Amino acid sequence: MLSAQRFHRKNTVTVSIIMVMMVHVSLVLYNTYIADLDVAPHYHNQNHTRKHSSTSIIYINIVWDS
Repeated sequence: MLSAQRFHRKNTVTVSIIMVMMVHVSLVLYNTYIADLDVAPHYHNQNHTRKHSSTSIIYINIVWDS
């Protein structure tokens, strides 16, 4: 019973990480794509991507620990 619970929790962590990575990659790609299309300042774009990266890393650390 305990091992089944542990397996389930590990599975949930894996799924969470995969989802975070997918969201992260899609956001970065979206950002890059918009930067190419738009004449918006490049600085804002870089700033947003950097902020998102650190958020993802923090989130993964929290999920991994629990």
